[in-house]
Amino acid sequence: MDTTCCAVAPSFFSDSTGLYFYSAVFQGSMTLLGLLGVFIVLRIQQFESLLYRMKDDYDQLAKFGSELITQSEKIRLIDQPDRSTEEVISSLADKHGRAMKAVNELREQEIQKLMKRRDEVIDSAKSPLVFTILTITLCLVLLPFAYVINKTTCPVVEGGLMMIVILFAGLAIASCARFTIDSFSLDSVQALLKRS
Repeated sequence: MDTTCCAVAPSFFSDSTGLYFYSAVFQGSMTLLGLLGVFIVLRIQQFESLLYRMKDDYDQLAKFGSELITQSEKIRLIDQPDRSTEEVISSLADKHGRAMKAVNELREQEIQKLMKRRDEVIDSAKSPLVFTILTITLCLVLLPFAYVINKTTCPVVEGGLMMIVILFAGLAIASCARFTIDSFSLDSVQALLKRS
C-alpha cells in the first residue's frame, strides 16, 4: 500500500492549528463546565429554599388548624354547658390529632415529590457533566501532542482527531442545553411562582 500520498499531500493545517484548536475547545469546555456548575447549584438552592418554605407553610397551617379547632370547641362548650371539661378536652385532642395527622401526611407527600424532582434534576446533570469532562480530557491529552500530530500524520488523521473533539464538544453543548431547558422547565417555574 502506498503511504506516500499523505506525506506529499498539502496540509491545510499549520504548525499551530492544533494548539489553537485544542486550547480554544478546552477553554470553551471549561467555561461550559463552570456555567453548568452554576445552574446545578442554583437549582439545588431553589429546591432547598422551596423545601424550607413548604415546611414552614405546613407548620403554619397546622398551627392555624389547631387554633381553629380549639376556638370551635370553645364555642361548642358555651353552647352545650352540659358537656364536661374532660369531654371537651378529649374531643379537642382527638380532632387536633386527626388534623395534625392529615397535615403531616400531606406535608410528607409534598416533600417526597419535591425531593424526587430534585433528584431527577441532579441525575439529568450527569450526562452534560460526563460529555463536558470527556471533551476537556480529550483536549488535555491531544494538546501536548498537537505539533507532533501535525508533523507526523497526514491531514486526514489530524482532521479526524479534531472532528472527534468537535463531536464530544457538540454533545456536551447539546446535553447542557437540554439539562438547562429540562431543569428550568415551565412547570417548575410555575410551581416556584405559585409558592412565592
